[in-house]
Amino acid sequence: MITDLKSIAVAVTPIALDIYDREDPLSLLPLLAQFADNPDKEKTVTLEWASVFPELRKWIGDRTVQKAFKDTLKVPSEPYEITLEYDSRDAERKSGLVKAEQLGIKIARAFSAGKVDLAYGVFKANSLAYDGQDFFDSDHIHPDGSGFSNVVSVTRTTAASPSVVEARNELKRAASRLMENRLVRNSLVNTAEIEANLVVIARSFDVWSAYRDLNREEMIGTEPNRFRGTFKLLRDFNPKAGDESSVDIIEALPGGPRPVVFVVTTEPKGLQFDLSKEFGNKLVPFGMDGEYGVGPGFPQTAVRLVP
Repeated sequence: MITDLKSIAVAVTPIALDIYDREDPLSLLPLLAQFADNPDKEKTVTLEWASVFPELRKWIGDRTVQKAFKDTLKVPSEPYEITLEYDSRDAERKSGLVKAEQLGIKIARAFSAGKVDLAYGVFKANSLAYDGQDFFDSDHIHPDGSGFSNVVSVTRTTAASPSVVEARNELKRAASRLMENRLVRNSLVNTAEIEANLVVIARSFDVWSAYRDLNREEMIGTEPNRFRGTFKLLRDFNPKAGDESSVDIIEALPGGPRPVVFVVTTEPKGLQFDLSKEFGNKLVPFGMDGEYGVGPGFPQTAVRLVP
Protein backbone atom coordinates (compact mmCIF):
# COMPACT_ATOMS: atom_id res chain seq x y z
CA MET A 1 0.00 0.00 0.00
CA ILE A 2 2.79 2.41 0.91
CA THR A 3 4.52 1.65 -2.38
CA ASP A 4 1.27 2.28 -4.27
CA LEU A 5 0.76 5.66 -2.60
CA LYS A 6 4.34 6.71 -3.28
CA SER A 7 3.94 5.69 -6.91
CA ILE A 8 0.76 7.78 -7.17
CA ALA A 9 2.58 10.79 -5.66
CA VAL A 10 5.36 10.40 -8.23
CA ALA A 11 2.85 10.11 -11.09
CA VAL A 12 0.47 12.91 -10.06
CA THR A 13 2.97 15.51 -8.80
CA PRO A 14 4.24 16.55 -12.27
CA ILE A 15 0.64 16.99 -13.47
CA ALA A 16 -0.32 19.11 -10.46
CA LEU A 17 2.80 21.28 -10.66
CA ASP A 18 2.33 21.74 -14.40
CA ILE A 19 -1.20 23.01 -13.74
CA TYR A 20 0.16 25.29 -11.01
CA ASP A 21 2.85 26.70 -13.33
CA ARG A 22 0.29 27.36 -16.06
CA GLU A 23 -2.25 28.93 -13.71
CA ASP A 24 0.26 31.19 -11.96
CA PRO A 25 1.11 33.45 -14.94
CA LEU A 26 -2.61 34.07 -15.37
CA SER A 27 -2.96 35.09 -11.74
CA LEU A 28 -4.04 38.56 -10.66
CA LEU A 29 -1.18 38.59 -8.17
CA PRO A 30 1.22 40.71 -10.29
CA LEU A 31 -1.41 43.46 -10.44
CA LEU A 32 -1.47 43.66 -6.65
CA ALA A 33 1.99 42.70 -5.51
CA GLN A 34 5.66 43.46 -5.99
CA PHE A 35 7.70 40.27 -5.66
CA ALA A 36 10.75 40.05 -3.42
CA ASP A 37 13.25 37.20 -3.49
CA ASN A 38 14.28 35.21 -0.45
CA PRO A 39 17.03 32.92 -1.77
CA ASP A 40 18.42 32.20 1.70
CA LYS A 41 14.93 31.30 3.00
CA GLU A 42 15.15 33.74 5.91
CA LYS A 43 12.23 33.81 8.34
CA THR A 44 11.94 37.58 8.00
CA VAL A 45 12.97 39.49 4.90
CA THR A 46 14.22 43.05 5.33
CA LEU A 47 13.80 45.28 2.29
CA GLU A 48 15.53 48.51 1.40
CA TRP A 49 14.86 49.29 -2.26
CA ALA A 50 16.96 52.34 -3.07
CA SER A 51 15.91 51.95 -6.71
CA VAL A 52 12.24 52.72 -6.09
CA PHE A 53 12.36 56.51 -5.93
CA PRO A 54 15.93 57.46 -6.85
CA GLU A 55 16.80 61.14 -7.22
CA LEU A 56 19.43 62.84 -9.35
CA ARG A 57 21.25 65.22 -7.02
CA LYS A 58 24.20 67.59 -7.43
CA TRP A 59 27.32 66.07 -5.94
CA ILE A 60 28.51 68.38 -3.19
CA GLY A 61 30.95 66.96 -0.64
CA ASP A 62 30.49 63.32 0.38
CA ARG A 63 27.86 61.21 -1.30
CA THR A 64 24.79 60.39 0.79
CA VAL A 65 22.89 57.13 0.47
CA GLN A 66 19.34 57.47 -0.79
CA LYS A 67 16.74 55.32 0.91
CA ALA A 68 13.34 54.22 -0.31
CA PHE A 69 11.99 53.85 3.23
CA LYS A 70 12.44 56.01 6.28
CA ASP A 71 12.87 52.73 8.13
CA THR A 72 13.48 49.25 6.76
CA LEU A 73 10.48 47.21 5.67
CA LYS A 74 10.31 43.82 7.32
CA VAL A 75 8.11 41.05 5.89
CA PRO A 76 7.80 37.84 7.96
CA SER A 77 7.55 34.56 6.07
CA GLU A 78 4.93 32.00 7.11
CA PRO A 79 4.03 28.46 6.01
CA TYR A 80 0.81 27.69 4.12
CA GLU A 81 -0.74 24.35 3.14
CA ILE A 82 -3.66 22.72 1.37
CA THR A 83 -4.59 19.22 2.52
CA LEU A 84 -7.28 16.82 1.28
CA GLU A 85 -8.04 13.18 2.10
CA TYR A 86 -7.49 10.18 -0.15
CA ASP A 87 -8.84 6.68 0.47
CA SER A 88 -5.74 4.49 0.49
CA ARG A 89 -7.84 1.55 -0.74
CA ASP A 90 -8.20 3.42 -4.04
CA ALA A 91 -4.46 3.14 -4.54
CA GLU A 92 -4.96 -0.45 -5.68
CA ARG A 93 -7.57 0.53 -8.28
CA LYS A 94 -6.96 2.06 -11.69
CA SER A 95 -9.60 4.68 -10.97
CA GLY A 96 -7.63 5.68 -7.87
CA LEU A 97 -4.90 7.28 -9.97
CA VAL A 98 -7.49 9.37 -11.83
CA LYS A 99 -9.05 10.46 -8.54
CA ALA A 100 -5.65 11.47 -7.12
CA GLU A 101 -4.89 13.41 -10.29
CA GLN A 102 -8.16 15.35 -10.09
CA LEU A 103 -7.59 16.18 -6.42
CA GLY A 104 -3.99 17.17 -7.09
CA ILE A 105 -5.08 19.59 -9.82
CA LYS A 106 -7.60 21.17 -7.43
CA ILE A 107 -4.86 21.66 -4.85
CA ALA A 108 -2.57 23.29 -7.42
CA ARG A 109 -5.27 25.68 -8.59
CA ALA A 110 -6.24 26.52 -5.02
CA PHE A 111 -2.63 27.48 -4.29
CA SER A 112 -2.61 29.93 -7.19
CA ALA A 113 -5.90 31.51 -6.09
CA GLY A 114 -4.86 31.50 -2.44
CA LYS A 115 -1.79 33.63 -3.11
CA VAL A 116 -4.03 36.31 -4.63
CA ASP A 117 -6.22 36.22 -1.53
CA LEU A 118 -3.14 36.65 0.68
CA ALA A 119 -2.06 39.75 -1.25
CA TYR A 120 -5.57 41.22 -1.36
CA GLY A 121 -5.77 40.77 2.40
CA VAL A 122 -3.65 43.93 2.73
CA PHE A 123 -6.49 45.91 1.11
CA LYS A 124 -9.28 44.25 3.10
CA ALA A 125 -7.53 44.58 6.46
CA ASN A 126 -6.13 48.04 5.64
CA SER A 127 -2.87 46.88 7.19
CA LEU A 128 -0.21 49.24 8.56
CA ALA A 129 2.19 50.56 5.92
CA TYR A 130 5.91 51.30 6.31
CA ASP A 131 5.24 54.77 7.75
CA GLY A 132 3.04 53.41 10.56
CA GLN A 133 -0.24 54.57 9.00
CA ASP A 134 -3.09 52.41 7.74
CA PHE A 135 -2.45 51.50 4.12
CA PHE A 136 -5.35 53.73 3.03
CA ASP A 137 -4.91 56.90 5.08
CA SER A 138 -4.88 60.67 4.73
CA ASP A 139 -1.70 61.16 6.80
CA HIS A 140 0.96 59.19 4.93
CA ILE A 141 4.59 60.28 4.90
CA HIS A 142 6.90 59.96 1.91
CA PRO A 143 10.43 58.70 2.54
CA ASP A 144 11.63 62.31 2.20
CA GLY A 145 9.30 63.43 5.01
CA SER A 146 6.59 65.10 2.94
CA GLY A 147 2.97 64.07 3.43
CA PHE A 148 0.36 62.62 1.12
CA SER A 149 -3.11 61.03 1.17
CA ASN A 150 -4.33 58.01 -0.76
CA VAL A 151 -7.95 58.40 0.37
CA VAL A 152 -10.15 60.44 -1.98
CA SER A 153 -13.65 61.58 -1.03
CA VAL A 154 -16.08 61.49 -3.96
CA THR A 155 -19.58 62.87 -4.38
CA ARG A 156 -22.37 60.78 -5.89
CA THR A 157 -26.06 61.52 -6.33
CA THR A 158 -26.65 58.12 -4.76
CA ALA A 159 -23.68 57.03 -2.66
CA ALA A 160 -24.10 53.31 -3.30
CA SER A 161 -24.86 53.60 -7.01
CA PRO A 162 -22.71 55.92 -9.14
CA SER A 163 -23.68 56.83 -12.68
CA VAL A 164 -21.26 56.21 -15.54
CA VAL A 165 -20.49 59.94 -15.63
CA GLU A 166 -19.72 59.87 -11.91
CA ALA A 167 -17.52 56.80 -12.38
CA ARG A 168 -15.63 58.66 -15.13
CA ASN A 169 -15.06 61.64 -12.85
CA GLU A 170 -13.94 59.34 -10.05
CA LEU A 171 -11.41 57.64 -12.30
CA LYS A 172 -10.04 61.04 -13.33
CA ARG A 173 -9.63 62.07 -9.70
CA ALA A 174 -7.98 58.77 -8.85
CA ALA A 175 -5.50 59.12 -11.73
CA SER A 176 -4.72 62.68 -10.67
CA ARG A 177 -4.09 61.66 -7.06
CA LEU A 178 -1.90 58.75 -8.14
CA MET A 179 0.21 61.11 -10.25
CA GLU A 180 0.40 63.58 -7.38
CA ASN A 181 1.49 60.88 -4.94
CA ARG A 182 4.31 59.84 -7.29
CA LEU A 183 5.81 63.32 -7.07
CA VAL A 184 8.31 62.45 -4.39
CA ARG A 185 11.21 63.78 -6.41
CA ASN A 186 9.83 64.15 -9.94
CA SER A 187 8.13 67.21 -11.42
CA LEU A 188 6.61 65.64 -14.54
CA VAL A 189 4.50 62.50 -14.84
CA ASN A 190 3.27 60.97 -18.08
CA THR A 191 -0.53 61.05 -17.85
CA ALA A 192 -0.99 58.47 -20.62
CA GLU A 193 1.30 56.02 -18.81
CA ILE A 194 -0.77 56.22 -15.65
CA GLU A 195 -4.16 55.99 -17.37
CA ALA A 196 -3.12 52.97 -19.42
CA ASN A 197 -2.13 50.96 -16.34
CA LEU A 198 -5.01 51.39 -13.91
CA VAL A 199 -6.67 48.51 -12.05
CA VAL A 200 -10.11 49.18 -10.55
CA ILE A 201 -11.47 47.03 -7.70
CA ALA A 202 -15.24 47.38 -7.27
CA ARG A 203 -17.25 45.69 -4.56
CA SER A 204 -21.01 46.12 -4.94
CA PHE A 205 -22.91 45.23 -8.10
CA ASP A 206 -24.00 48.82 -8.71
CA VAL A 207 -20.48 50.21 -8.45
CA TRP A 208 -19.06 47.38 -10.58
CA SER A 209 -21.80 47.93 -13.17
CA ALA A 210 -21.02 51.64 -13.53
CA TYR A 211 -17.30 51.00 -14.01
CA ARG A 212 -18.00 48.10 -16.37
CA ASP A 213 -20.03 50.41 -18.59
CA LEU A 214 -17.24 52.98 -18.38
CA ASN A 215 -14.82 50.31 -19.56
CA ARG A 216 -17.03 49.05 -22.42
CA GLU A 217 -19.39 51.70 -23.78
CA GLU A 218 -18.28 53.64 -26.87
CA MET A 219 -20.17 56.76 -25.83
CA ILE A 220 -21.08 58.44 -22.58
CA GLY A 221 -24.13 60.43 -23.50
CA THR A 222 -23.07 62.42 -26.57
CA GLU A 223 -19.34 62.26 -25.82
CA PRO A 224 -16.82 59.62 -26.92
CA ASN A 225 -15.74 57.44 -24.01
CA ARG A 226 -11.97 57.92 -23.83
CA PHE A 227 -11.71 55.51 -20.88
CA ARG A 228 -13.10 52.63 -22.93
CA GLY A 229 -10.80 49.61 -22.57
CA THR A 230 -8.13 51.56 -20.69
CA PHE A 231 -8.29 49.82 -17.31
CA LYS A 232 -8.66 46.38 -15.77
CA LEU A 233 -11.79 45.85 -13.67
CA LEU A 234 -11.84 43.43 -10.73
CA ARG A 235 -14.76 42.57 -8.45
CA ASP A 236 -14.57 41.77 -4.73
CA PHE A 237 -17.53 39.51 -3.91
CA ASN A 238 -16.86 39.44 -0.17
CA PRO A 239 -16.15 43.03 0.89
CA LYS A 240 -15.57 44.13 4.45
CA ALA A 241 -18.70 45.57 6.03
CA GLY A 242 -18.85 49.30 5.38
CA ASP A 243 -16.58 49.18 2.32
CA GLU A 244 -19.23 48.04 -0.18
CA SER A 245 -19.51 51.40 -1.98
CA SER A 246 -15.80 52.25 -1.99
CA VAL A 247 -13.49 51.69 -4.95
CA ASP A 248 -9.78 50.89 -4.87
CA ILE A 249 -7.65 51.92 -7.83
CA ILE A 250 -4.10 50.68 -8.38
CA GLU A 251 -1.35 52.17 -10.51
CA ALA A 252 0.02 48.95 -12.02
CA LEU A 253 2.95 50.28 -14.04
CA PRO A 254 5.11 47.59 -15.65
CA GLY A 255 7.89 46.65 -13.26
CA GLY A 256 6.21 48.11 -10.19
CA PRO A 257 6.25 49.22 -7.48
CA ARG A 258 3.00 47.78 -6.11
CA PRO A 259 0.74 48.20 -3.07
CA VAL A 260 1.76 44.79 -1.70
CA VAL A 261 5.12 43.12 -1.13
CA PHE A 262 5.01 39.36 -1.76
CA VAL A 263 8.00 37.29 -0.66
CA VAL A 264 8.31 33.79 -2.10
CA THR A 265 10.35 31.66 0.30
CA THR A 266 9.25 28.21 -0.88
CA GLU A 267 6.89 27.21 -3.67
CA PRO A 268 5.05 23.85 -3.63
CA LYS A 269 7.40 21.06 -4.61
CA GLY A 270 5.00 18.15 -4.88
CA LEU A 271 2.28 16.04 -3.29
CA GLN A 272 2.93 14.41 0.06
CA PHE A 273 0.90 11.61 1.66
CA ASP A 274 0.76 11.32 5.46
CA LEU A 275 1.07 7.54 5.73
CA SER A 276 0.95 7.65 9.54
CA LYS A 277 -2.85 8.15 9.30
CA GLU A 278 -3.52 5.14 7.07
CA PHE A 279 -4.11 2.55 9.81
CA GLY A 280 -7.13 4.17 11.48
CA ASN A 281 -9.68 4.54 8.71
CA LYS A 282 -7.74 4.18 5.44
CA LEU A 283 -8.17 7.91 4.77
CA VAL A 284 -4.76 9.42 4.13
CA PRO A 285 -4.23 13.21 4.25
CA PHE A 286 -2.25 14.49 1.30
CA GLY A 287 -1.43 17.87 -0.13
CA MET A 288 1.18 20.52 -0.85
CA ASP A 289 2.77 23.33 1.14
CA GLY A 290 4.70 26.53 0.56
CA GLU A 291 6.05 29.50 2.49
CA TYR A 292 5.31 33.14 1.72
CA GLY A 293 5.62 36.57 3.24
CA VAL A 294 2.98 39.23 2.55
CA GLY A 295 2.97 42.83 3.68
CA PRO A 296 1.94 46.37 2.67
CA GLY A 297 4.25 47.87 0.08
CA PHE A 298 3.81 51.34 -1.39
CA PRO A 299 0.70 53.38 -0.45
CA GLN A 300 1.67 55.78 -3.26
CA THR A 301 0.53 53.18 -5.82
CA ALA A 302 -3.14 52.89 -4.80
CA VAL A 303 -6.01 55.13 -3.81
CA ARG A 304 -9.37 54.42 -2.19
CA LEU A 305 -12.40 56.36 -3.37
CA VAL A 306 -14.91 56.86 -0.54
CA PRO A 307 -18.40 58.29 -1.21
